[in-house]
Amino acid sequence: AWLRLCALKLDDFFDLVITYDDTGELKPSSLPFQKALEQLNLKPEECLMVGDNSERDIKGAQALGIKTVLAKYGATQKSTTKADYEINKIEDLLKII
Repeated sequence: AWLRLCALKLDDFFDLVITYDDTGELKPSSLPFQKALEQLNLKPEECLMVGDNSERDIKGAQALGIKTVLAKYGATQKSTTKADYEINKIEDLLKII
């Protein structure tokens, strides 16, 4: 992920990027989310996780009490994991935040 952000010249837009190399665990483990909270000195209730995969992106964040948003554009899999919010386009985030 980090190399892709750098290649697209998007790396300056992020305060922090957590990758597998930082934790040794992949999502849906909550460890990547926990590490981000610690490094940014934030509480779960101060955060919002936006992801397009309910199993991979939503589960780990919810395990820590982080509110979640499922970006349904591009999401095609069925899941029993329910996000706190669902959006169909990125502009819908403005209604949530």
